[in-house]
Amino acid sequence: MRGQSFMNSMSFKILIIDDSLMMRTLLNNIVSTENYCEIVGLGSNGKEGLELVKHQQPDLIFLDIEMPVMNGIEFLKRVRLISKAKVIVVSYIVKDNLVNRQMLESYGATTVISKPSGSLSLNLDEERGKEIINIIRSFYPNQGGLHDKN
Repeated sequence: MRGQSFMNSMSFKILIIDDSLMMRTLLNNIVSTENYCEIVGLGSNGKEGLELVKHQQPDLIFLDIEMPVMNGIEFLKRVRLISKAKVIVVSYIVKDNLVNRQMLESYGATTVISKPSGSLSLNLDEERGKEIINIIRSFYPNQGGLHDKN
């Protein structure tokens, strides 16, 4: 994982939980452009995510809703018992209004972003990359000029 090679005392630990390998990779690539972000784990379902939270103690979690084994809603309910990490929900289900944003926020989601429609979100970098980086920066505004790794 690219983000791990830039560990330092100022790093923010980030966990990505999504059943899509492509989405985990795309989110990892977006987040890894910020030199103060350290990707501490990648999970493919909520159950794996809870184990990673226990062991890695992330500051920020990216979470999908529709996943096997344990979905994102159940994860949200349980993670609040063990962590105060901020949770950014990134999911198709939000765009389709199948899940109410307010409900997700009531379960502990800090921010909700809909995945762009299209062929498996190959254009996520363009459509949501800047939005995701701006959200991370708003959570951690004291990072000043430490942003770009490239």
